Amino acid sequence: YEFVGRPKTGAATLELNGETVADLNVEKGYARLHRAWKSGDVIELKLAMPVRRVKANSRVKADQGRVALQRGPIVYCLEGVDNGGHPRQFALAPNAPLQTEARPDLLQGVTLVKGTALFATPEDKEARETAFTAVPYYAWDNRGPGEMIVWVPENPDLLRTPH
Repeated sequence: YEFVGRPKTGAATLELNGETVADLNVEKGYARLHRAWKSGDVIELKLAMPVRRVKANSRVKADQGRVALQRGPIVYCLEGVDNGGHPRQFALAPNAPLQTEARPDLLQGVTLVKGTALFATPEDKEARETAFTAVPYYAWDNRGPGEMIVWVPENPDLLRTPH
């Protein structure tokens, strides 16, 4: 698989006693701080967790032209309960904006991914824009049985092709 639009910089920041560490020395994936440490020093690591699209390995024919959504280490899915019962009828345009929404009251606390996608059934001549909600994959099927999809088509024409 590969990430689409993977951030090259700014994915992590390190603060020392409330001040951002400029020119952070990173060696082999490790941030190195060389200083005389004092009692009470505080280090805070901030990890940006934007929602990213993930493309499947091109050898996986069933997932060609489809993307998954991932935020940090968490993979997301569209579940029927949030998407009119038919999450397999959604297509996510490559440039569609995505937002997150923290929901401490849902499934013991989750962050949702929301946006606008195209929706069409195999019989529809035209796809129409509609809102969608994605939940963390680990939490799906906890509000009742139903359809779910991880690999979402980018092109609405794929909605007319069985997955």
